[in-house]
Amino acid sequence: MTQLLSASGDGQNPGRAWQEDVELMSRLDRRDMEAMSQLYDRYSAMVNGLALRITGHPGDAAEVMQEVFTQVWRQAANYESGRGSVVSWLCTITRTRALDLVRARARRPALEAERAPDDCRGEPQDRDEPSPEAHVIAGQSVVMVKNAMTQLSAPERRAIELAYYEDLSHSEIAALTGLPLGTVKTHIARAVRKLKMTVEAMQGQEAART
Repeated sequence: MTQLLSASGDGQNPGRAWQEDVELMSRLDRRDMEAMSQLYDRYSAMVNGLALRITGHPGDAAEVMQEVFTQVWRQAANYESGRGSVVSWLCTITRTRALDLVRARARRPALEAERAPDDCRGEPQDRDEPSPEAHVIAGQSVVMVKNAMTQLSAPERRAIELAYYEDLSHSEIAALTGLPLGTVKTHIARAVRKLKMTVEAMQGQEAART
């Protein structure tokens, strides 16, 4: 599915965004303050949103966000594009910093704090197992899925791209887009159903012509 979505878009090309982020990290490694400013403008809302979900306190979230971008500035050379997107890297740092703070201040019961990392890793806590429809779509032709993507609304298409191309969890998508978590899940579920129906219709038309 990742490969099928790379050529689609609604004005925000995930592949281009990935490359822009990698270039920003390269500039950060050379201590480019403008690159730091651009990265902050692009992802501070996401980092703050994810930190707030984990810590449950605005002041703590702000503290985590400051620590995250300080670490990014100091350790830009540690980012490896071959191991994942900048978004995923930022989420990992945010999760670690936020969880450390939660443990240190004991604002939440230990069990809830231990569950918080799943929001960032996109494990079953936050992201449901791929549905049968998702498995069906992943097995279709690139052309069919690409054409079917044009039938989705812009929010649905963006949610699918972030979920399957960027491999973000539902909570990460919510933090990145500013949408409620329930809305993100609804967009993804509806998009998968639409894609399945559209691809099946295309298959039927193709079979009728043969």
